[in-house]
Amino acid sequence: MKSMVFVAAMCLAAVYRVQALPVTWNEAELFRMPEVYSAADYVPGGITNGVNVAFLEGLPFKGRPTRDFVYWGVPKTSEGTKVPAMVLVHGGGGSAFHRWVKFWNDRGYAAISMDLCGCVSGNVWGDEMRNHKPHPWMGPGSSCGGFAFVKEKPEDQWMYHAVGAVARAHTFIRSQPGVDATRTGLTGVSWGGIVNCVVAAVDGRFKFAVPVYGCGFLYTDSASWWHRDGAKKGARGRREIWSPLWDPMNYLAEAKIPVHWLDGTNDQNFSLPSLTSSYELVPTAKSLAVRVRMGHSHGAVSEQAKEVIALADHYLKGAPALPVLAPAVVKNGTATAAYKADVRLPVVKGTLDYTCDDSAWWYSNRWETVSAEVTGGQVRAAVPAGARYYYLNVESANGLRASTGLVSVPAP
Repeated sequence: MKSMVFVAAMCLAAVYRVQALPVTWNEAELFRMPEVYSAADYVPGGITNGVNVAFLEGLPFKGRPTRDFVYWGVPKTSEGTKVPAMVLVHGGGGSAFHRWVKFWNDRGYAAISMDLCGCVSGNVWGDEMRNHKPHPWMGPGSSCGGFAFVKEKPEDQWMYHAVGAVARAHTFIRSQPGVDATRTGLTGVSWGGIVNCVVAAVDGRFKFAVPVYGCGFLYTDSASWWHRDGAKKGARGRREIWSPLWDPMNYLAEAKIPVHWLDGTNDQNFSLPSLTSSYELVPTAKSLAVRVRMGHSHGAVSEQAKEVIALADHYLKGAPALPVLAPAVVKNGTATAAYKADVRLPVVKGTLDYTCDDSAWWYSNRWETVSAEVTGGQVRAAVPAGARYYYLNVESANGLRASTGLVSVPAP
């Protein structure tokens, strides 16, 4: 049954491939340089970790002005030298994080992290997920997603404002002295990854996007969201309004920039069928990196993931490209995928991750790993007996991973 669901999701991806964006965006307003306001009085304890703090002018909400709380920084450089920049999008329970900005500043990047929920970040050092406080200029909603506003017109809904906050922050950081406006990247965590997917179709000024966890197809039958709250009272009406407007499956086929995902097999919020269907839609350069039982959270696991760093260094600093895998094919019980790798970052290892489980609660399936042969630009492995789902991986010497999309094995 689940195999059929996955195939259906892939067919749905093909349907959405030809659709135009469901929302009209005023690009002149979206990309306009925002007004900048002091936020010094709103910083808890005055602690900024050595980065800057401000309010940026947001998009109007129901006709009134809004502001977005941001942390931002530009590392010191020699005169005449310009640095690339990263735009950082938080997930549920998050806000603007000065630690995230500081991490990228220390790596030689300008960076900006904006709040998407009308709050000032609590930013207690070591406990940055707590004590976010609403401010007087908030827009729609104090939590990610803004489902409470789905009956408003699109420009008064949460996702519209989240995309606006990202675009305005992008305009702001690329205008700062010492920043190379032609070298900017985007990454986001969970809900921030969902926003990444939408922004990829709206803001073509970025060089690339790396959604960590977040993808589309959130309410298809194989999706984690469906099994978590699909039967709850009120959820059906909510998703029937929200999904056609904001689910990334409506945007990814129109992506203007490369999109590269990082996620885990047992993510409770984003299933591998949803992730693979999202990946298949992207018409630009793209890749997947899937890790067995990767945790879902803010912090080092997502904000400082080595694939995200390597992609930024590649697109913005000319470092070696990560390996890229073609779709896996199976013949006589052996799965094979061709790959391309930068000669400066050769592939040294291959694996096949698989599960014999077939639970509708996707994140409860148990995954195992077997070695795969890497030779002649291909990675191959025998599909273990009883496997219901699998994908192939290649890795470089420093552990950077590339994965194929999920492959479904028909039930016997």
